[in-house]
Amino acid sequence: MDFLNKLRKQPEDIKKIILVVIIIVSVVILLVLWLMFCAYKINKFDKRGFIEEIGLPSLEEKAKNFPDVEMPESIKQDLEEIEQDIKEAEEKSEEEQI
Repeated sequence: MDFLNKLRKQPEDIKKIILVVIIIVSVVILLVLWLMFCAYKINKFDKRGFIEEIGLPSLEEKAKNFPDVEMPESIKQDLEEIEQDIKEAEEKSEEEQI
């Protein structure tokens, strides 16, 4: 009670400063506790169990269900021509560098 009496006798500015300091200290303590709790939860988090729990299908299973798509001959020929052009361009650039 002696502390409260001393506090009551203080000027208004001192009382406000004490209040602000108490609030700041309380907020910092709560923030530190909250961050520690979050860090604990993140470290405890099981990624593999989470994915299994959600039930996401694997990509391998999905890929098995894809239909086989064959490219038309005209596209295959165009790709072969482009590959040949790229090889020729690479050979020319190598010759120019020498």
